[in-house]
Amino acid sequence: MFYILLFMLTNILFLACGQEKNWDDVLDLMVDLPEEGRQIAAERWLERQNAFPLVEDSTVVFIYRNRRDIPVFLTGDFNGWSDKAEPFLKIIGTDIYYRRHSFRPDARVEYKIIAGKKWLLDSLNHNVASGGFGSNSVLFMPEYRFPREILRLRNKAYTKLDTVSFKAGGGEYRGYVYRHPEAAEQDPFIVFNDGGDYIRFGQATVIMDNLIREGRLPALNALFVDPLDRMRELRFDDDYLKRLLREIVPACLKQYALRPSHIYMGGASLGGLTSLYALRDHGTMLEGLFSQSGSFWVDSLRIVKALDKAAIKGKKIYVSYGLYESQDENQKKTVNFLKEQQARLKVQAVADGHNWGNWSGTLGSALRFLLSSGEK
Repeated sequence: MFYILLFMLTNILFLACGQEKNWDDVLDLMVDLPEEGRQIAAERWLERQNAFPLVEDSTVVFIYRNRRDIPVFLTGDFNGWSDKAEPFLKIIGTDIYYRRHSFRPDARVEYKIIAGKKWLLDSLNHNVASGGFGSNSVLFMPEYRFPREILRLRNKAYTKLDTVSFKAGGGEYRGYVYRHPEAAEQDPFIVFNDGGDYIRFGQATVIMDNLIREGRLPALNALFVDPLDRMRELRFDDDYLKRLLREIVPACLKQYALRPSHIYMGGASLGGLTSLYALRDHGTMLEGLFSQSGSFWVDSLRIVKALDKAAIKGKKIYVSYGLYESQDENQKKTVNFLKEQQARLKVQAVADGHNWGNWSGTLGSALRFLLSSGEK
């Protein structure tokens, strides 16, 4: 008799859950069930859901399933990738753990689930992004605007890169040269720090080809450069910038017979920091630059002091950063300094974190601002 009643109650709950969209309502309904019936009811409700995590207005419900009773945590850019900040709750009598978190309606969120000591992708979410530290699960909030320029289109030709090497300062630097088929020798030339990552994770060449094809960018040439010692060379290293801008770039221009009317430079994180720092001694060479999530926090905003006497007035500078990077104050102080120096400035803050999804998504905006005369 008990199991008959349990079956009937479970089915009643199943029908009720089918009418409910709110996770709290489902939890309230399950309270009325014996523990033995909760697993079936929960599974039936979850089967009706089309996508995970569950998005309810600005609140997101993350779900993890495991029979074992283990500690489970949610981690991502939004909490500094903490391994203990946001614990999941377990529904007693089921294999379901859940955690709620609120995000901006236009957010793009990279995250992982920590189960026991394992950092895991969300097995219920098929959206995954890759970066220098591996892969993360990705959540797109309803008002997020996907940057279509990052997509490689079928039946479209894309510019092939030349892999080259440059000897400078006693070392050998690898570079990748982008020459758009329609670009002339005098067309703009862009130098990318962390060049290999911009190609692999940032989709930079795909973005440039797509925007040029659409008429949203002029034809251009570019050099993608990998540092030999990133943590040292992209952190206020005057010798590296001399090698890059006084040896490597001239050697590339000579090799490919390029005489660009304007040269630009850019990068992300430390690459964004060193791109801005280059204005101190190499400002006459650069028409403008872009800094994506620039690491302006390094040495307590040393970048502002370092550029105190730099020729910044009139330079086109694009600055972007993620609102989930916990770097708002440093970004705003640097931006205010650049405004005081009368730079031609564009600032873009997006609901994202410190990752290549953010940087690929804003790269098109950066390039359009720097290279298109009508872009503001």
